[in-house]
Amino acid sequence: MFWWLYYTSHNHVSNYTERPLIIWLQGGPGMPSSGYGNFLEIGPQNASFHKREGSFVENFNVLFVDNPVGVGYSYISDENTKLVTNGNEIGEDMYNFFKIFITTRHPEFQNVSVYVFGESYGGKMATEFVYSVTKKEKKDNLKFCNLKGLALGDAYISPLDYLEHYAPLALNLGLVDKRGFTRIDELAKQIQVLINKKEFKKAANTENAVIDLLYYETLGIDVNNILAKTNSTKLPKVWDYMYLLENMMNNEVKKELNITENITWKFFGDDLYQSLKGDLLKSVTTK
Repeated sequence: MFWWLYYTSHNHVSNYTERPLIIWLQGGPGMPSSGYGNFLEIGPQNASFHKREGSFVENFNVLFVDNPVGVGYSYISDENTKLVTNGNEIGEDMYNFFKIFITTRHPEFQNVSVYVFGESYGGKMATEFVYSVTKKEKKDNLKFCNLKGLALGDAYISPLDYLEHYAPLALNLGLVDKRGFTRIDELAKQIQVLINKKEFKKAANTENAVIDLLYYETLGIDVNNILAKTNSTKLPKVWDYMYLLENMMNNEVKKELNITENITWKFFGDDLYQSLKGDLLKSVTTK
């Protein structure tokens, strides 16, 4: 599992261990934090390699993890090993990774406050990770890290709650008319029926149809930012960065990090996404 650690650049500490450690997990599932979260959101440099004002690194140590394996620079070396298929496996893998990281690679962080941040589907994975840590620490009666908190940003922790509110929100914001509302709402209710039947893969496929219908009924709204100007022939703005990031991560960044040539960094890990399809719409709010 690939990770990228930035030590804080905070001016008023004598040692970086005086500041907390943030673990950043990206969404998707299938988007790598090494590129997306790092260069597009909170890392010390932007995608043009210019200094970012307001980077998290100015105040915290930040650990970007390409999670799960099969995303970004993380890869499977054994052909008999399969990609994860559910949140429990994600939590277990992250637990095993971080335990090695903090006990073997960077033991200086063992007493440092640790906060796990998850964005979008990364929020669901972060929840699974933290749950795995607390469960194992309770079972073993032994703490291996100073886990302090969990931060969730637009976290996909209860998918059905989101789906049920797409149509009402779009109608109340004037993005669709009553006809559009009815079409989106009816499709969302079909997903609810499938989830209740535990037909999660079918539900996930239908969820994609809801997003497609939202694009159609709103003439191309950007579901990642409803204020962004777009149109029905243009992909959401987030995908504008796909070619930019794939080029830099497979050239300049790969060279600087001495990443082996046979590893290809992808903006989105579709194989991983497909592997998790049966788990995408399961809630983690009861954990």
